[in-house]
Amino acid sequence: MDSLLVRSESGCRTLFSVGYLATEPIRRANRALPEHIWHSALEQGGDLRAGAPVAEPTA
Repeated sequence: MDSLLVRSESGCRTLFSVGYLATEPIRRANRALPEHIWHSALEQGGDLRAGAPVAEPTA
């Protein structure tokens, strides 16, 4: 994983994403996450986005 995508929600029910370079500590943390919390990302229309897994490590 070379980059990490971060999603946030504002009070206006607007979603946005920001990508940034994932450093080795971030990559190590991602590899340590259990497999069951990773899910396929969705495109805006609701279709699965190939090769773009997402996880919510704070849940």
